[in-house]
Amino acid sequence: MAFKGATFPRYWWSLANVELFGVQPQLMAAVSEHQGNRLRIHFATTWQRSMDKVGKLISDLPQFHSWSRERIMIGRDVLRFLRDNLRPSMHTLETGAGYTTVVFAIAETEHVCITPYKEETEAIRNYCREHDIKDTITFIHESSDIALPLGTSIPEEIDFVFIDGAHRFPFPILDWHFTERKIPVGGVIGIDDCYVPSVRILYDFLLEEAEWELVRRFRDTSFFRRRTKTPEFVDWHNQRMNKWYFTRGKVRDAVRPFLPRRLLKFRRSLIGE
Repeated sequence: MAFKGATFPRYWWSLANVELFGVQPQLMAAVSEHQGNRLRIHFATTWQRSMDKVGKLISDLPQFHSWSRERIMIGRDVLRFLRDNLRPSMHTLETGAGYTTVVFAIAETEHVCITPYKEETEAIRNYCREHDIKDTITFIHESSDIALPLGTSIPEEIDFVFIDGAHRFPFPILDWHFTERKIPVGGVIGIDDCYVPSVRILYDFLLEEAEWELVRRFRDTSFFRRRTKTPEFVDWHNQRMNKWYFTRGKVRDAVRPFLPRRLLKFRRSLIGE
């Protein structure tokens, strides 16, 4: 599914306009004769410059993580996708820090980044300063399972959430739990390393539930858009991921009368009935 244009209806511009005015200079020159389109042309120019900064980030491969000798690189297509779908007026949040944090700064969103590692936040700020990237980031130096429930410096509504903090269970689930009700209809949540088993649980859940729609999947990273609000009173039996449990029970009750008595007796002995 394409993730363009109407995905964020509150913004009057669309990525189709960006592609038209930002990529083809001949069309830009022609349209610039019309005074009413000056704002869109200015926006397209700004967008193109920010995309150049994303390309510079990809080519530089800066080292942000003090806890690893290797440069931890998220997919290049993921970084470009992020920039394509971010706007300066957005409230955004991520758990973990790295190249994505710089992209949020490039897009000039009102960004909150939760990470306990102060060294990497200083490295990110230094990189932004050296490359003329406006620093719009609020860093919270704390583990996300502590910072998110407290809610300090976290906005009431978050347009874009990116989960890439601690991967061990249950951290990805907690990161989602404490942010999902802040995401409005049309808002987006991204999950990195979604095929790690402890993260895959969240990925599989969102894939099943009617409130969420998969809008883009990369090799290790997926993005979901909120379709509807989560019902206020919902329990496990209302969630799609649990439907198989009821189905299994109905099938069991339907076939039980036709099973041989010996088989039923053997089954009861196995489960201790």
